Amino acid sequence: MMNGLNLIVSEAQGRDVSHLDILLQVKNKGILIFYGNGADLGDFGQFAESLKKEKLKKYPKEKIIVVSMQNKNTFFEYLSKFKTFQIDELHVFSHAAGGGLYLGYHNNESQVSRTNAYNQSLQLKRKITYEEVVEAEIGALLTDDYLTSKALKLKKRNDLFSANATIKFWGCNSGISNWTYSDTPPAYYWSALNTKNTPKPSIAQATADFFQRETFGATSGSHIEFLVNGKWEILKKQPKNHGGIRLHPDKGNYNSYKPK
Repeated sequence: MMNGLNLIVSEAQGRDVSHLDILLQVKNKGILIFYGNGADLGDFGQFAESLKKEKLKKYPKEKIIVVSMQNKNTFFEYLSKFKTFQIDELHVFSHAAGGGLYLGYHNNESQVSRTNAYNQSLQLKRKITYEEVVEAEIGALLTDDYLTSKALKLKKRNDLFSANATIKFWGCNSGISNWTYSDTPPAYYWSALNTKNTPKPSIAQATADFFQRETFGATSGSHIEFLVNGKWEILKKQPKNHGGIRLHPDKGNYNSYKPK
């Protein structure tokens, strides 16, 4: 488990974004790749590095930033640090449900935060509230998070992304809208999210609306594919020599969600 701000900047060699801005010229454009906790799908860092290799055909090494991102608070904090470096493409490898990106899927930090919040409500002999769940879900970037004061500060920025920038969520179900949360009685936790801001948009659509940039997401589960002899294939085992690794929807392709 990572601690602190939970940031690992592969290509920046530990430098924060302010240092990166100084090194790059004003109005330089580049690619930002976030990857969450893969859990049962393996190390999402592999997918991020594979995509970086592909993007090197168009962008120089110093303009591609790869970051381990498992905390939604860090997501907003990290993006707020960009000054002169504009994002041309934002890619996120993450587990997802219709109502959120689960960046910290099954990591210890997220599970402890959730359990503590739930147990506190039991100790107070009352149901947990919508606000408490949103705050406790530190590993989940929920559609509801885009409505918080922290997010709205970032929304005021009109220089974070380039004019034709795109966002892509590599993973499952980020394009599913009208998500309804549920619990197994007598537990009451996720259901609290249904008490406000319903029906929920998909996290892909909510992101497109928030950043005003075209966003891509899937409306099904996803599987792993390997690039072998120039062709993407589904294999039971990872081959020793392959040209890349990616996630791909079980049905169709990644759909486009335009800002409203």
